[in-house]
Amino acid sequence: MPKKIISLVLISSALISSCATTKRSIILGLASGAGAGAVIGSASSHDRDKGAVTGLAIGAVVGAVAAYFIDDGLQKRDQDTRKDTLFNLEKHGVFGGSPQENYSPQGNFPYGLTAPVVDEQYIDTHVEENTKLIEGHKIWTIQDGAQWNLQTPKRKSK
Repeated sequence: MPKKIISLVLISSALISSCATTKRSIILGLASGAGAGAVIGSASSHDRDKGAVTGLAIGAVVGAVAAYFIDDGLQKRDQDTRKDTLFNLEKHGVFGGSPQENYSPQGNFPYGLTAPVVDEQYIDTHVEENTKLIEGHKIWTIQDGAQWNLQTPKRKSK
């Protein structure tokens, strides 16, 4: 019985190993934890069947919870990376240091784009209408978008 369960869990985890969503991450964590728990429980118990089932249950819970928190952390990291890239384009080599410098979409393209002017405003944590708590946050507003610049783009020496 335990060998069948272990085989089923390992095959299931192999089939769903690409984690694109939180649900898939949790399922993979559950399956991986269940497989590892069943193997460890079976190996460490005098009653192999009971140990495998107990280990499977504990491993599934631990794996699913761990996968949830790991996925949450990765999503927050990815969101922070996207935000950092969007609001610091010049740091990532997309635009020059000032709106007057050009960005050239291709190395041999003779024209460029100016960087957009973005305004950043921080809103403090506050209460509205005595019933709503608004957590502190930032609001970014594009004041002046990118525009075509017909001058020859400046090349940065590397």
